[in-house]
Amino acid sequence: MGEWIRAGDRLPQERGRYLVMLKTDGDIGFEVHEHLIRILYFGSDGWRLPRHYPEWIHEALKQEVTHWMRLPEPPTGCGCRNRRRRYEKWKT
Repeated sequence: MGEWIRAGDRLPQERGRYLVMLKTDGDIGFEVHEHLIRILYFGSDGWRLPRHYPEWIHEALKQEVTHWMRLPEPPTGCGCRNRRRRYEKWKT
């Protein structure tokens, strides 16, 4: 697997989905301070957070990508059909 890259050092050169370390701080009725590993999309407008979160959560939470890396290759030999095709479609 690849190495973690500090977001402050450089950002991805290509659009696509990446594994990221996401630092979250805020107050949504209770204080939130956590680090999560997520898959986010990086595009021309920067990192995109999950769209399924209500807008008020996006406004209440300060979320920052601290590190990122390319997604690893999917497992082989697991008996899953079409895994490579789905992975390639999902990765971009």
